[in-house]
Amino acid sequence: GAHRVVPALILSGTMLEFMTPSHVSTGLLAVELTLNAQDFSSDEVLFEYQPDALVAELAPSKGPSAGGAFVNVTGAGFSHRSALLGYLRARFNLTQVPVVWVSSREVHCVAPEHPTGLVSVELTLNEQQFTSDGVHFEYQDVSMHSIEPPTGPVHGGTLVTVRGSNFHPPGTRGLFCQFVGLDVVPASYEGEEAVRCVSPAASGSGSVSVSLINNDAVYVASVAFVYQPVVRMSALEPVTGLLAGGTLVRVRGSGFVPSPTAMIRVGAHRVVPALILSGTMLEF
Repeated sequence: GAHRVVPALILSGTMLEFMTPSHVSTGLLAVELTLNAQDFSSDEVLFEYQPDALVAELAPSKGPSAGGAFVNVTGAGFSHRSALLGYLRARFNLTQVPVVWVSSREVHCVAPEHPTGLVSVELTLNEQQFTSDGVHFEYQDVSMHSIEPPTGPVHGGTLVTVRGSNFHPPGTRGLFCQFVGLDVVPASYEGEEAVRCVSPAASGSGSVSVSLINNDAVYVASVAFVYQPVVRMSALEPVTGLLAGGTLVRVRGSGFVPSPTAMIRVGAHRVVPALILSGTMLEF
């Protein structure tokens, strides 16, 4: 400006540094140099004083310790010019990450990897001075221990429930099941311990890993889902029986896989246990 003078440290013939003085209002001010305390340069190199930024809220405020959660940061004073200059960054404890500017009240970032626990999240407009608003993000260990049912046909369509702990409510980017090597499918949130989705089709039988994607974060934990051949039934022996039931029936077909949950449906509603004898025969 016109009157504020501060000491300068000459680093070389082409570089110096100084500490900015305080100022009462925002705006652009010219920075000039004197070497004799009288004669100043007149190059009109500009420095901008900006209002303090404020971090008010994070959404979501929790995420997996593996990182990757898409975080919406809201507050005030998020400078577009600082974003264009590449100065605008978020800091999760000591780890800095780039942000995407949306408005003076909203920026987006991706949470980095961090051990479980609470961390402070602050913002800088100049890569030096950070906010100190004390807004926290909680890192949690997400575990997955089972999927029910654990098997389904290769043509897909099986409604499965993934069970575990610390599942987070879906953010703006949605919640999905990832059947590794296959399609990513939408999922519904059933609480911190359960998520439901429908298995996609597979090209062949075999085991695949199933993980969750929540708000763009891929949970490292996974469970196994086994795709089985399509079951075909071709013949019954015998094909008649009494109304009282009790007839032992053998079924011929293909794609029979031993399973403790194998069941036969007789008509629309009656379900009875089935004993798998081989890949082509069962009885009930």
